[in-house]
Amino acid sequence: MFRYALPEFRNKRLLRAEMLEQLRDYPKNIVKLALEDFSDGILSGGNLSWDNGGLTVSSGMLCWKGRLYFQEKPCFIPCRSVNDMQYLKVRFADEQWETDQVKGTGEIVLETKVTDSVCELELCRFFLQEGARLRVKHENFEDFSTKYDTVNLLYTPYAAQGESSMSPAILKQYAKELLELKAENIYDVSFAMNILAMGGNIPAACIREYLKIRLEMFSLEKPLKMDEYYKNLLLLLHRLKRGDMGMSRQIQGRREIKLI
Repeated sequence: MFRYALPEFRNKRLLRAEMLEQLRDYPKNIVKLALEDFSDGILSGGNLSWDNGGLTVSSGMLCWKGRLYFQEKPCFIPCRSVNDMQYLKVRFADEQWETDQVKGTGEIVLETKVTDSVCELELCRFFLQEGARLRVKHENFEDFSTKYDTVNLLYTPYAAQGESSMSPAILKQYAKELLELKAENIYDVSFAMNILAMGGNIPAACIREYLKIRLEMFSLEKPLKMDEYYKNLLLLLHRLKRGDMGMSRQIQGRREIKLI
């Protein structure tokens, strides 16, 4: 059965251990039930900005292995050109068991080593050239795949039900350009409006179903990689701009569009 129990604190009444346990467990149980089916990834915040030769990661919240990790203050990471791709990521340490608590930490690191999905979560990647300034704002949907001097969010997982999904910023830009084309197809309009209504937080399964219908990817059942969702959306957007969506062609899950 469903129930709730909240402690009552009154003057001159004993403070029992059970009352403190209720205070402790109430928010913990809410979070556990609300995020029960959520995948690893960014839940909120973690936005990037560039200033004084470095990236600042704003305060935010991550979901990792069923645990919530919080960053309450912005974190500044100095950046310099190393003539190679660099990966900004969170590296999670093993849980630490202490007498009265369990602690988990995730350190933000920047290095040229590819993100290890076993113990790391990618925030972005970029190739910064000597003397250049890193761009964190993207001019259009295609700009998200620019290789040099531009923050790449294509591989950044966002927490969602069932499986990780794409960056809300990428999806909102897609919706914006789709509506600017004055799309009349019911699937295009519905997909774009759902993106805007949900602030870009769209489950990967929804993206997959949209691609199956619009690109006739009827054999697509399993999840794609983050960059593959983007490549397919980019292909669809190009075809819509050219006005050749009347073509009937089977599209495979992986494209020839080269991304970094």
